[in-house]
Amino acid sequence: MTDRSALAPGARRHAPGRAAARVAAVVALLLLVGATLWSAGQSRPTSAAWADTVFADGSVTTASISAAVDVVAGDFHSCALVEGGEVWCTGANDRGQLGTGTTTPSDVLVGPVGGLLAGKEATFVDAGDQHTCVVADGSVYCWGDNSSGQIGVGGAAFYTEPVAIPPGNAVGPVTELELGATGSCAVAGGKGYCWGDTLGPAGTSSTPVEISGGAMPAGATVTDIAIGAGLGCLLADGAPYCWGANDVGQLGDGTTASSVTPVAVVTSGVLQGAEILDVSVGGKAGCVIGRTSAGGQESQSPFCWGDNSWGQLGIGSTGGSSSVPVAIVAGGELAGTPVVSLDLGDGTTCALTASGIAYCWGNNSAGQTGTNVTWNTVVNRPTEVDRGNMNAVTDGARFRTVDVDATHGCGAATDGMLYCWGLNSSGQLGTGSTVQSYRPVMMSPTWSGWAS
Repeated sequence: MTDRSALAPGARRHAPGRAAARVAAVVALLLLVGATLWSAGQSRPTSAAWADTVFADGSVTTASISAAVDVVAGDFHSCALVEGGEVWCTGANDRGQLGTGTTTPSDVLVGPVGGLLAGKEATFVDAGDQHTCVVADGSVYCWGDNSSGQIGVGGAAFYTEPVAIPPGNAVGPVTELELGATGSCAVAGGKGYCWGDTLGPAGTSSTPVEISGGAMPAGATVTDIAIGAGLGCLLADGAPYCWGANDVGQLGDGTTASSVTPVAVVTSGVLQGAEILDVSVGGKAGCVIGRTSAGGQESQSPFCWGDNSWGQLGIGSTGGSSSVPVAIVAGGELAGTPVVSLDLGDGTTCALTASGIAYCWGNNSAGQTGTNVTWNTVVNRPTEVDRGNMNAVTDGARFRTVDVDATHGCGAATDGMLYCWGLNSSGQLGTGSTVQSYRPVMMSPTWSGWAS
């Protein structure tokens, strides 16, 4: 646990003579709340989470009741961003990826992440395999595994608390942040930067390296960037470019030749005349959201390329690959529904629509599609993420964000609650247990009542 020798900014310190009675009352209240949630079918936070609410000196501080605005999935951990800019994390912590200052794991959200983030308002969070980064005040702060330099500084093999790294305000505020397995990327000042496993000429780098050259026009403005395991992509002047390995066509350039500098993704064929809105990568596949118009009808859909071993291209079949973008299966659940964001894990793809409905497809071996399909390890076409548990809390609940990694996924709901699904061997679903789920289950909302 983090050091509690000082109170959080703005907290009230209670008179010493009343400390013991107040602590006893708080513990009783917490146990009552926990029992109520548990009896209502919600997960019960661990005793460590309850104990974490009480300071060593007998003082207790209350957190403002905040709604969660985003949640991201790492390999075996998850992190949430709540209103006010606090970051809370759950799951494995062997490389300090929870940001608590220790390597102690947790099966409920713990936090908020402090250190250099104390007093700062984080506006964006993302998670790699074993590291986490946020954007706060226009700059990047990272913690966790640093074996490939993915924290953005040299020195230690891992960091249990945030460290500040460039690029930051020196080159313009960071407007986009994306983490891959062992790499990190950001957009700042209209340029793309990567560190850790950059997949390019720098190999692995403990400091940010600008992504440029190759087929990218000199001086092009970068607006979006993504990195996976062995694959990176970005949007420059509205066109997609990728670099890295290409053994199954994951660069999308119509070849299987690898490239350490960006190559142009094929935008003829299904992407002819399309406006590219977003690019995402995961494993050995990439996708874009393309806005097209035909016969007076406008559509906004995913187009994917690369590996299809798990049906992650969403074309209604499994196996093979494509070295150029292909459209998702026609007439499926996503037909005619505008897609506003995409996220790819290692073999799993998820899309969020304008109406707040999430669809996932691909690898479902651990339930990571969230579709409640328990009888098949593959979902080869877009299928709606099961919102049964969400509707039990808030009728008609919708997603505001969705994120997926290799074996689990998470989403932030419009009512301020968080839900995760898939593998839970390290408590990454944040439910207070290690029980796996094939459909979204609510994270224990430990951020909403009491904070350290």
